[in-house]
Amino acid sequence: PFLELVDQWIVTGADSQRSVPAEVLSELVKAEGATSVCPRPDVAAACQLVCGLAEPGQRVLVFGSFYIAGPAMTALALYCAPS
Repeated sequence: PFLELVDQWIVTGADSQRSVPAEVLSELVKAEGATSVCPRPDVAAACQLVCGLAEPGQRVLVFGSFYIAGPAMTALALYCAPS
């Protein structure tokens, strides 16, 4: 459902034994019709690439399990300091 909304797919696996490798995810996304897919070895590398590609005003969508979302929030410095 996101194919028409996403310009660039950056995929990565999670730090988990049950994770699907980024290269496999990349092929699965391409098989669904995505044309611009970049696999990255880990969440930090994926976030680093996103930060280099995204322009002001653009949105970045991170989805997956907590094994992806948590490290992405850390890599993107989105955690708030405890109050």
